[in-house]
Amino acid sequence: MLPTRNLILNLARTNRLAYAIVLPQQDLALTARLYRRIISRLSDPDIFEFVWRESGIHIDSEELTYYPHVEVEELTDISTYPLPHEHVWIETAVKDPFDGPDRMYIWDLQRTKNRNGYNAIPLVFVDGKLSFHGYEIDFHPDIVNDNGTRGAFEMWCHFPDYEKTYDPLEFQDHALMLGRFLRLLCLPKVRIETTNPDEKRNARRVKRGQSAYAKRSIVRIDPEAICEALPKGKMRGGHASPRPHHRRAHVRRLSNGNAVPVRECIIGMNFRDGPPPPQTFIVD
Repeated sequence: MLPTRNLILNLARTNRLAYAIVLPQQDLALTARLYRRIISRLSDPDIFEFVWRESGIHIDSEELTYYPHVEVEELTDISTYPLPHEHVWIETAVKDPFDGPDRMYIWDLQRTKNRNGYNAIPLVFVDGKLSFHGYEIDFHPDIVNDNGTRGAFEMWCHFPDYEKTYDPLEFQDHALMLGRFLRLLCLPKVRIETTNPDEKRNARRVKRGQSAYAKRSIVRIDPEAICEALPKGKMRGGHASPRPHHRRAHVRRLSNGNAVPVRECIIGMNFRDGPPPPQTFIVD
């Protein structure tokens, strides 16, 4: 086990894990059920764990979180980025802006029944407290978008009042970060260094009733490969909404032949500024 997950589970077993309540009038019974479900998922002995170093996330002194900008070109073939295992844990350390302990940003991913899609739960762990904001992310690889690309993220929340207090667009950034991470694993020039545990030491641990140390692998990606594969982009900051724009009505076609109509709407509208100017779509 990696130290962070091991620490969370040990704190939970001894009733010392603190759970964050993110909304003033949050449903406490629902929150307790959700955290029990999360701990149950994290207890899976077959979970495959990744530590993502230098992911590019940072937090400023006003508690705004900034994520690396993910270009559209990175996600055009998103359905080809496989989840490498049935159950995956990804963690990345984010420096605390007030010199406190690092904040561990965590994503717990499980494959869905269609084998190619997955469900992701974003979490934050810091100083003995686990935070779950009620949002989950589902990736549907069978959706064909109006631009012909496959794969779509769906973000949904257990707490209906979340959007009144916080910006839900942050979880769009979480989804894009997951897409970027799975893509990085598929880049060329990936080197995997494996360290096998000491068998005699593991045998002694098992005899004492302790869990055996797992095999560790370090995935190294040359910076040159990342620079070649990714367009240059700026940081997306402060959970700011994207530029307001119209989205035309269209039909999403699923791989099973079904069609899902999507109505015309305005994306990222700031109601204080009013709607953006209309756009004209010409189809030859």
